[in-house]
Amino acid sequence: SNLCWNGLAANRKNQTGWNRASKVIKYAAILSRLETMSNPFDNPPVFFQYFLLRKYLNQFQANQNSKSIRVINKLKKYPSMGDSSQWIKTFIERCNLQGNFSIHSINYFDSSLFFAIQFLQRRYGLEVTGKINHDLVSALNVSIQQRIQQIMVNMERCRWIEVSHDSLELVVNIPEIGRAHV
Repeated sequence: SNLCWNGLAANRKNQTGWNRASKVIKYAAILSRLETMSNPFDNPPVFFQYFLLRKYLNQFQANQNSKSIRVINKLKKYPSMGDSSQWIKTFIERCNLQGNFSIHSINYFDSSLFFAIQFLQRRYGLEVTGKINHDLVSALNVSIQQRIQQIMVNMERCRWIEVSHDSLELVVNIPEIGRAHV
């Protein structure tokens, strides 16, 4: 089973006599074909999360070439409820790129920003405090190109999940397949 899950170690590959180069997968090329499908339900069933990821992929691709995307500078002390500054405006612009919500304030830390911060902290697996911190800023500063790549990798994983309509199942997407998570 170890071979099935982890594959051959690099030093044992040559011992098999199958001296074939590893195939490099370009996710953009593979998934571009799937993005152009007119009706995805005409094809065999795909795990439902695939379509949610495709929605986010389209959203991130639309923002990919935007010139207004700025990196959020890390600060020693981050703003809190009631503060206003140009830094908050940049932070809000970056938050709005993440989708699912639209923060209406321009440069003011109000309740809508507080709830958006909590949402993003949950999304990125951070401690949910509603406060801006280094970890949240780092997560938001991940480039759109990297997020697109992450989404495409997860879309490919979803394509390989067998769809079953007759039983209740729990599907776990483990990004670090080489490690055991118990």
